[in-house]
Amino acid sequence: MEKISRLKSEQREDLVAYLDGELDGEQSRAIDQALVGSPVARHEVEMLTRTWEMLDLLPAEKAPET
Repeated sequence: MEKISRLKSEQREDLVAYLDGELDGEQSRAIDQALVGSPVARHEVEMLTRTWEMLDLLPAEKAPET
């Protein structure tokens, strides 16, 4: 039976920066490798991406000028 690989907690914390292209090469490659080898990790990234997309659909609130 194949072991299911999940993202490490520090990688999970860096997912937003990863999706925004803000990680350095080593951190980005580590997440890339986790995504290649793990359907669970890919699902986590997909869910985060969908969440951000849904947030973009919410109406923007404007702060009062005072």
